[in-house]
Amino acid sequence: MKPLSKLKRSIFLALLVFIFAVTLPVLLFYSTGYRLDGEYKLVQTGGLFIGIGESGASVYVDDKFLKKTSRFDQNTFVQNLLPGVHSIRVEKEDHHTWKKELDVLPKKVTESYPFLISKEPKVVLIEEGGRLFEEIRIAFATSTADTSLLEASPATEDIFGDSFVKQLGNMIIWQDGNALYARWAKGLDNIPLYFCNLEGLCQERLSVFASQIALRHFDFYPGNNRVVLVATGTGVFAVEIDNRSNKNFIPVYDERGALFRVHKGELYVKDRGSFYHVAL
Repeated sequence: MKPLSKLKRSIFLALLVFIFAVTLPVLLFYSTGYRLDGEYKLVQTGGLFIGIGESGASVYVDDKFLKKTSRFDQNTFVQNLLPGVHSIRVEKEDHHTWKKELDVLPKKVTESYPFLISKEPKVVLIEEGGRLFEEIRIAFATSTADTSLLEASPATEDIFGDSFVKQLGNMIIWQDGNALYARWAKGLDNIPLYFCNLEGLCQERLSVFASQIALRHFDFYPGNNRVVLVATGTGVFAVEIDNRSNKNFIPVYDERGALFRVHKGELYVKDRGSFYHVAL
């Protein structure tokens, strides 16, 4: 094989140097999270963290399937998303679908925490005469004005007055008429992102739920201070505190006139004079 001439070798070398010089900045920008947007402008990307906390859930971002959670991998982290609104959908067999549209910002990770509720939760009648029946009977006889978790102080009285108040972790919820509100107990310290707008300005309280009919009872979803249970005249429902885009409002016990109590971390319902345990 005849060797290349000196001129051709010089041309090839110059071409390789040119390709290297052109692609190196592109690779550097790509590796540091830059992408071309729809207008072919170079923008820095962001990410999504989707904290599901259970297995068997299918995760979709912008209608594209990403993964199915497993016992040892129950969360999803999506990198290199262009700034803008992205849709999230989480599905699980025999459960209500959770959906949300969230803004992704450059160089930041937007967090979301879906909750999945069975379409047909297991409901078990609490038989009369036992110790559990008596505990549940007393729980339903107790007023909803349970402020025992909050330290009494003038500041507390100024904020909540005579409202019914509940606290789980650093989240406080309270009822004012037929409306429900939430407040972060530690001010701006580690405040959830949904209390703040895109400019980083945070508000002291969020409107969680408002009803045109009487709000009969409320409490935190067992073990989850991002979700609230409410009882209206039409049943028991779960509603998320996060009010970014659509607010997920899901039936838990869809029977007219039903009441509920959360007792020792479990959900109990009173329906037509009988008590039931609802497995979530």
